[in-house]
Amino acid sequence: IFPAMITPDSQNLILCRVTPSIHYTMGGININAAGEVQERIESIVGHHRHIRRLFAAGEVTGGLHGNNRLAGNSLLECVVFGRIAGERAATIDTPSEVMFPYTESDTHLKDESTGWFSVVLREMRNTDKKYGINTREARF
Repeated sequence: IFPAMITPDSQNLILCRVTPSIHYTMGGININAAGEVQERIESIVGHHRHIRRLFAAGEVTGGLHGNNRLAGNSLLECVVFGRIAGERAATIDTPSEVMFPYTESDTHLKDESTGWFSVVLREMRNTDKKYGINTREARF
């Protein structure tokens, strides 16, 4: 357990070589709140748009910390944006039948002209503490 005293009688010693390394890189890839990589464009609507199916999190991303990063924020950033990007990426090619499973008894909900199903909103959760201010999670 650190800190531990090393004495001449110490028998369980682990040696390692310490070399200089990069502590943390503040990369330059711009992402949005969903972890989607942004490309810079010039339009009347905005200056960025996401690149489809490309996500990033952690040290390759930039702009989250401003001009300086507080110690300890890097792990939080990797976990939060890694999870958000992972969850988002996992839903991209998921068939609607998997995300919104229907049974034979639900066929009356299907609109034959459009092929869409009516969805019943079961619950709406406030997720301010999970994802930030003014966020909600809808459960169908």
